[in-house]
Amino acid sequence: MLAPSDPPSQAGSGCGGRAQGLGGGGTGYSGGSSVYFCPGPPLPGRSDPAGVRLPRLRARRPQCCRGSCRVRQPGGKSGRQRFVSAPARGGSGPSPLPFLLTRPRCAETAPCDTFPSPGSGPARSSRGCRAPGSRCSMRPLPLLVLLLTAVPPARLCEAPGQAAAVRELSARLLGLAEDPTRDPDPSVYLALRLGAEHDLRGEQRYLERLRDGFQRRYSRSLQADDRPHAAPYNTTSLEPEWPETGHLALYLLGLRATCPPPDPAAQRSLITWLKYYLEEDWAGSRHHGHPLTSYYQYGLGVLALCVHHKRVREEVIRRLLAAEHHGSFGHAAGSAVDTEAVVAVAFTCLERERLVRSRLAAELRAARRRLRARMVEAQGQDGLIGNIYSTPWAMQVFVASHKCRALPAYGRAMAALLQHLDAFGTAATMAQALPVLHGHSYLHIAALRCREELDTLVPSSAEPLAEGPGNVTVRLVVECPEPRCPQHQLYDRPVPVPAGTSLLDVLKAAAAQEPHDFTFDTQDTPQGVYLSRVLGMEAQHRERSYWQLLSAPSTSLQMGVAEYRPQDGETLILRLSKW
Repeated sequence: MLAPSDPPSQAGSGCGGRAQGLGGGGTGYSGGSSVYFCPGPPLPGRSDPAGVRLPRLRARRPQCCRGSCRVRQPGGKSGRQRFVSAPARGGSGPSPLPFLLTRPRCAETAPCDTFPSPGSGPARSSRGCRAPGSRCSMRPLPLLVLLLTAVPPARLCEAPGQAAAVRELSARLLGLAEDPTRDPDPSVYLALRLGAEHDLRGEQRYLERLRDGFQRRYSRSLQADDRPHAAPYNTTSLEPEWPETGHLALYLLGLRATCPPPDPAAQRSLITWLKYYLEEDWAGSRHHGHPLTSYYQYGLGVLALCVHHKRVREEVIRRLLAAEHHGSFGHAAGSAVDTEAVVAVAFTCLERERLVRSRLAAELRAARRRLRARMVEAQGQDGLIGNIYSTPWAMQVFVASHKCRALPAYGRAMAALLQHLDAFGTAATMAQALPVLHGHSYLHIAALRCREELDTLVPSSAEPLAEGPGNVTVRLVVECPEPRCPQHQLYDRPVPVPAGTSLLDVLKAAAAQEPHDFTFDTQDTPQGVYLSRVLGMEAQHRERSYWQLLSAPSTSLQMGVAEYRPQDGETLILRLSKW
């Protein structure tokens, strides 16, 4: 497409070109990939400004395919014909409509046929003709196209009229990021980089902390054992080495959002590791038909490679397509909206970056539309898609596919998100919500350009929620399914706690009260506190089990164990479930 500053030629031949006219007839010449040629008598012996001798051309009717005008020319002693492909250089005045976009168009004039390519020897058939014959012309497009493309997509998708609330959430996340006792999380860095305002020095310090951990861990080469594709999964071992697909993918996405861009050599090594993990993630659990980690992490890995403009093997992509086709993203507790959303964004990226063949791109486009339609269907009356934490990921799908204004579901989800901002109390949950509150998806990372950024964000600390007056009584129930547990209900006791305390405090109070028969363990993860063991029974990743948090009778909690604050008389269920 031509730039507005390069007006189309309006010569009598009806052809347009990008370059300034050489004057005289319709002969065209170019040393690059320009594709316009206008018929007309040549100027024998004419040279271009670089001193390159122009070919002597006979005046012939051009052959035009895909906007490429070619003319036959006899050459050499054999008299064999070849063709010249070039932009129009015919003299003409400036375009009377210099403010309009133009694009090449072919008008019917002459037949398209088979002719040899330059320097290729054997003839090949021209393809892509708009009609049996064509001739180059320029078609103006309205100025409206320019105006629409000048509007930043984020302005169309960001939270309307809530700049102060979103800015405060960003400042709270920055405050948590500056806490040296917290392990650095690449999703936190991503959320800070996708914000409208920055603390550039603070972001740089956080990146250094991330880099220290990741570069130390992945500094060893995959060639350390001289087998780049050797699996870390040991079939004779009881515990395989689990790939860190999702964590590494998020770190690579963070590096892509860094300004100035980091050393490409270090990124190449990490990308190699990610490709390695994608293979081992699948191969290590092939008999299960799903990745060792999860489809969520697998989709993140594909998305990270795409954002880095790296091609992904078709087999890897088709694993996700097959899972989408068979509905394998869900789990025992219901639909996994966040997993479907990650995969949909990855599919959008692969199609948009043209990293796949056209047939596969069509399949990805159809799958992405199906996934988006499911999210619209999954939206509840409260506007949430899945739950409060999966809603931001679902909204990224609408942003990535430019449907944030076309579909009412996005507006309802944004309104619900703004009503529940207090639910995002940890660094991980804030990082999940902030990109869409700023109107971005992770695909925006691929288009980031290092430029002057607003260095105005100041960190703030979140005020701890005060406990209410008096005590409340919460009933705590622990359930385990058969056949693992013949006795389905393992624990059922009332637990008195101060009003306003969290579920984690309820568990601590239950462990402290007589007869001390309640035990539990937690793990600190980048996503927050994770309930790993209850009454000696561990949630094991290899068995795809986890402790599900429910409010009786079967309402899944919308918050984590450290965030949820139960009400007086409420019954809370800890259920060992499959995902």
